[in-house]
Amino acid sequence: MFISKSRFILSVVLSLVSTAGIQAQQQPTIQDKLQRMQQAAAQNTQKLHTYQWIESTSLTINGKAGEPKEAICHYGPDGQLVKTPLGQQGPPHISGGPLKQHIIKKKIEEAEEEISEITDLVSAYLPLNPVQLGNAWHTKRVDFEHDGESGNTVIINDYVKPGDQFRLSMNMTTLQIQRIVIQTYFQSQKDPMTVDVRFSQLADGTVYPSISTISAPTKNIVITKSSTNFSKPAY
Repeated sequence: MFISKSRFILSVVLSLVSTAGIQAQQQPTIQDKLQRMQQAAAQNTQKLHTYQWIESTSLTINGKAGEPKEAICHYGPDGQLVKTPLGQQGPPHISGGPLKQHIIKKKIEEAEEEISEITDLVSAYLPLNPVQLGNAWHTKRVDFEHDGESGNTVIINDYVKPGDQFRLSMNMTTLQIQRIVIQTYFQSQKDPMTVDVRFSQLADGTVYPSISTISAPTKNIVITKSSTNFSKPAY
């Protein structure tokens, strides 16, 4: 997955609670809800670590979708996410003459470089850095938005780069995270990237990132990850 959901929410809560200061005193109900979120996040972490699931990754380049790659995911005793590939995971077979093979290999190398660049940019945002969030709070770059249906969105402006935006949507009644949207760019704002993570809920109330999409339009690359088939591992 692009993020560790439990660590992310916990970072948000701890940072907001510890840096709220005067704002929290003026709006105690917000701090109360954030403290409840901290407790809910800890409980959700424990639940999520008892599951295993299948993660499917699809890569689309220039509008052409490649074969999805699947992996069984679970958390190890050290709390780290472990992924075991399913099926054949080797390099694609390249047919044709020497010139054609050279061209295809060159395109694959270029795509891998661009994917690496995308991954590096995503890692600048996720998991969320408590120090950066605290700095954003003190410089008044964090806003709250209410949608009128028990939902609220935390909006972090200029989080990593000037003009970028990090949006965390949640249901403040159920304390469930619903969606994360990041709007950023590579070298310039003419070269944008969007990360969209949507969350779902299992039967026991465990919240998890069900679909994650990274879109880099100027690079003509879209990466989609989905998490399904949750079950309790038989150890």
